[in-house]
Amino acid sequence: MRVLFALAVLAVASAVTVEQTSSRLAAAARSSPLGQNVLSELTSKMNAGAPIDDLRAIIEEIRGRLTAAQGADAAQDVAHQKQCDNDKAELEAEITRLTNQLESLGNQETNTVNQISETQSQIVNKANQIQTDAQDILDTNQRLVDAEAQFNDDKELYNNRSRDTAAVERAIEQIETELGGELDSLEAGQGMEAKDFAGALLQVASQTHDDTARSMVELAAAATQALGANDVTRLRALFEQLKEELRAYQGELNTAMAQSQKDYEALKSAELGILASQQNSKTVHESEKTQLTARLGKENDHLEAIRSEIQATSTDKSQSINVLQATTTECANLHTSYEARSSERSAEQDTLDEIEAIIEEKLGTGRTSGADEIINGQ
Repeated sequence: MRVLFALAVLAVASAVTVEQTSSRLAAAARSSPLGQNVLSELTSKMNAGAPIDDLRAIIEEIRGRLTAAQGADAAQDVAHQKQCDNDKAELEAEITRLTNQLESLGNQETNTVNQISETQSQIVNKANQIQTDAQDILDTNQRLVDAEAQFNDDKELYNNRSRDTAAVERAIEQIETELGGELDSLEAGQGMEAKDFAGALLQVASQTHDDTARSMVELAAAATQALGANDVTRLRALFEQLKEELRAYQGELNTAMAQSQKDYEALKSAELGILASQQNSKTVHESEKTQLTARLGKENDHLEAIRSEIQATSTDKSQSINVLQATTTECANLHTSYEARSSERSAEQDTLDEIEAIIEEKLGTGRTSGADEIINGQ
């Protein structure tokens, strides 16, 4: 580019040559695009015959524009940095909040995992208790079955002994009836001998299943064999004694059976009470196990929700960190660009200062007569 502005400032008479002055202005102009623009504008003014003072006004106007641009840019940079500081502070606060939230969620996860383990242990314990209850119920039912079977055996034995006792008594009464006349003849010294009565009694004994009743009849038969003709009275007394003993024995059987009945009813009542308690315990434990199982399901759902929230919170934190890093980089880039523009404006101000100094220096000596030649020079 031709250094046209050199024409105006070199229209002075001084010890400095035209070529030297033109060279200094050319160097100043080429130092920045602004210098070239200034020279272009000043040259345009000079070609149009503008007064020399207008040159100062043009430079001051340009300087004002630079100062205004710098001021606006600086204000915008301050605003940018303030906004950056606010944005970064908000992001850092959010990251801190998310970090604290993750710590809290981690504690909740640990507590929930421990609670799940405890609930599972309780469910196992309840299952063991239910199994114990079921076995206790089986044992109690078995004792009831055994007690009933024992009572039925006792009752059957009682019935058999009672039938035998009654049968023996009837047999003795029949002997007395059938052989009653013989006893009268025996008492008169005639008829059957005592051994015949003994044989009849032994016949009854052979048909008796009850050991005690049979022993009584056998003893009576032995006693009858020892009686003589004159012992009819004793024989009759022996029959009565035998019947009394059989009735007493039946009384003992009745008493024993009544006690057996009482003992069985008491045992049955106690076992039924125990059974009801065991069944209730089993029902309670089953209900508790059901509740624990339901609670375990909720705890597992809660754990899944916590872990999902942890995942989402971790993602949010990572995104916030990425945004913070991007914001920090962007803010730094904005400020670096501002500093570059400021440096450029400072250089442009220096260029203006240099141009203005040259103009002022040469304008102080007055115009030269070779202006046209200088304007057309290189």
